[in-house]
Amino acid sequence: MVNESFSVSEFSSLADKVASIDNILTKIFECLPVRSLVRFEAVSKHWFSLITDPQFSPLLKPRYASGLFLLPSKLQHEPFSCEVDFLPLDGTNSQTPPFKRLRSVCESTDVKILHSCNGLLLCSSPRASGGDTDYFVFNPTTKKIVVLCRPADGPYGSWRGIRGLYLAYDPLKSPDYKVICVWRFAGDLLYKILIYSSETRVWRLSESDEYFYYSSKAHFDRGAYWNGAVHWHCDTDNWLYFNIDKEKLNIMPPPVKLEDGLLERPFVYFGESGGHLHVVEDCSQAATLYIYEMEIDYSGWYKKHEVRLDAIPAALPETTKLRCPTNEGITLLSVICRERDEDSFLVLQVHGRIVQHSLGYGSSRVLVDFVFGHDAYGGGRRSWGWCDAFQYIESLACV
Repeated sequence: MVNESFSVSEFSSLADKVASIDNILTKIFECLPVRSLVRFEAVSKHWFSLITDPQFSPLLKPRYASGLFLLPSKLQHEPFSCEVDFLPLDGTNSQTPPFKRLRSVCESTDVKILHSCNGLLLCSSPRASGGDTDYFVFNPTTKKIVVLCRPADGPYGSWRGIRGLYLAYDPLKSPDYKVICVWRFAGDLLYKILIYSSETRVWRLSESDEYFYYSSKAHFDRGAYWNGAVHWHCDTDNWLYFNIDKEKLNIMPPPVKLEDGLLERPFVYFGESGGHLHVVEDCSQAATLYIYEMEIDYSGWYKKHEVRLDAIPAALPETTKLRCPTNEGITLLSVICRERDEDSFLVLQVHGRIVQHSLGYGSSRVLVDFVFGHDAYGGGRRSWGWCDAFQYIESLACV
């Protein structure tokens, strides 16, 4: 009896020691780069179980974009493109691209990135048989991929009515993600929202109103996930956002007053970064970008930054090689937020170069020069520019 009691006590002590070691390992893992953790999964089955535990990923500190996936503008009018360039945001070539060709990962010849959200990519690819499309969620850090099932039979039984697909993933709230689909009925301006859950692996209709009516001036192909909702900017004075937990469609104001209900100047950027939602207005007459940010309570937009475009080329020594170093030919690719506001910056294309412009200090530097012979990371030489940019955030998120 004594020996048996001693054995149980000894086992309990050993279990406590193992738990203590696991806690120490977890604390160490929390401090390591995500891509290092992916390699450490192969050390042992025990390390693999610790790192891949769905409860571990939310423990990691909030990550910020470390790179951009760039879609060449030469291909913007083609339905699909497997040509994706990777741009590290540290300005060096030391960061290895997550992949060289997206098609090599998903085993398809034509792939298009539709949306990025906190480390996950939502992509589409045409089926080899033709006539239809597959949609899938991909984690470029872990190389894990899952193809989304089709909606149920009926009017939603194919993808033909889709006007926009968006990822909704917040690792600080849940290890699961959702995909939001805006569906348009053929021949009408009537829409419905469908929701896919990674937890159930099925689509369902939103519990909101049966359908909603909206004009064709809504940019449902340009959504942004922020604050637990998917947001869309419009060419009218009623902008939209869909609260995912409440499954309710709401209206938010535009950042500037519209004349006769229509925009006077174009918005050249709408997106989220580092927990902030931004819209950027292009005032070409003043050669200025106005950057607005939404208040967390949706009380309105406020002007956070003004960036003089004509000052950016003049500050770059390389532009002396160009005949006309003006604000013509400058394209905004992304707004990148950091933990400290003064460390945030814009990523722009300036006469064939990728330029980082600091919002805190007003300085500019060339990240990559594609005009004078440099190659893109993971892609080919690009002298014609890009039309889209998707943020890359290292993540252990399960798909």
